[in-house]
Amino acid sequence: MTPAKWPEVSLGKVCTLVRGVTFDASQVSRTPASGMVPVLRAGNISDSLNTVTDLVWVPQAIVGKDQRLRLNDIVMCLSSGSSNVVGKSARLEHPFDGTAGAFCGILRPHSVEDSLWLAYWLQSPAFAQWRSRMARGSNIQNLRVTEIARLQVPYPSVETRQAVLGRTREAMDHAKAALAGMEAQWRAANALAAAILTEAFRDNTPIRAQANVVSPAPGWQWKAITDVARLESGHTPSRRHPEWWGGDVPWIALPDIRALDGKLSFNTAEYTNKLGIANSSARVLPTHTVVMSRTASVGFVTLMGRPMATSQDFVNWVCGPELDPFFLAYALRASREYIRGLASGAVHKTIYMPTLHSLQVCMPPIQDQRRIVSELDAKLAEADRLRSALMARRVQVEKLPSAILRNAFTPATSMPEILPELAHA
Repeated sequence: MTPAKWPEVSLGKVCTLVRGVTFDASQVSRTPASGMVPVLRAGNISDSLNTVTDLVWVPQAIVGKDQRLRLNDIVMCLSSGSSNVVGKSARLEHPFDGTAGAFCGILRPHSVEDSLWLAYWLQSPAFAQWRSRMARGSNIQNLRVTEIARLQVPYPSVETRQAVLGRTREAMDHAKAALAGMEAQWRAANALAAAILTEAFRDNTPIRAQANVVSPAPGWQWKAITDVARLESGHTPSRRHPEWWGGDVPWIALPDIRALDGKLSFNTAEYTNKLGIANSSARVLPTHTVVMSRTASVGFVTLMGRPMATSQDFVNWVCGPELDPFFLAYALRASREYIRGLASGAVHKTIYMPTLHSLQVCMPPIQDQRRIVSELDAKLAEADRLRSALMARRVQVEKLPSAILRNAFTPATSMPEILPELAHA
């Protein structure tokens, strides 16, 4: 008969707890040096310990013998400004001649078997619930070593622990493989939209500066965008006049553009009004004006779904009869990497107006533009549906490790009920 609850033991009974090394900025080196020891910090703790990058080095003289990490030690973050980070832990699975920093603790299990058992349990939902209750602090969250030492850990017989560890490792290996497969599918789905755009524009970058145009495909021609569309800049009404804000004129600003990229825009975070427009250089532009960010988030594109205004961080094109605005928006998206290369500035990259005036678009006749737009709408909509389906599946697959660990440490359940989910991941 399966027991309703396993026996428990305090964490301090099955492992030794060692505090990380305290040091100040004057003792830190960002590169290896003789007589220095590498230090793991909170950022090195993920599903496993990152012992290769994001390291600092401190003098070995300040590192105690017990503070040098040993194989099978568990490193835990004890203090962090993020509640999602405090309590995170991972096991040292490969030799590493280093230590852990002051905001971390070292849990040194008394046996390899205890190390495996505790490493899994410390990543389980049961421990996550405990750490959320016990972490203290308003700005910085802390876990106390004394409380960790008293923490009760399920500790069944050796035979039971070995059986659970075997099933858990098998299930976790399946989950990791499922996650890796999902990541590969996600990357492929993201690349699909770019491939669809590239194919539509005959493997050509359809937006270029005047000096860099190449021979167009048969039936296509290069034209200055300013010859087939009216270029408009944006503006920000003065913030010193609150009465110019909060009206009925949508105003596209940088905080909006990432969410609006590739879409029709109807609503914005901020609105101006007739007074704001009348007392500034901002202009209300017509529906289907093409909008592109020229400063931060360079190259992100949207189209106005109704009359709107924009900040000075955008360049706007009102297309004439020869240029379909949706075609121009797709051309800009297909040329995003090239366009970003036109930005200049040491800190904040910007595409300046002379460069924007020089831009050319490679375009077929208007009826072909509209056909291309129609085809792209259908293909990219299908790509978006694929991405949405993958995202929903990805969310489910990312929950599997937590579900596996929850079942692993619940005596009344067993791992087989998780395995069917893994088979379809």
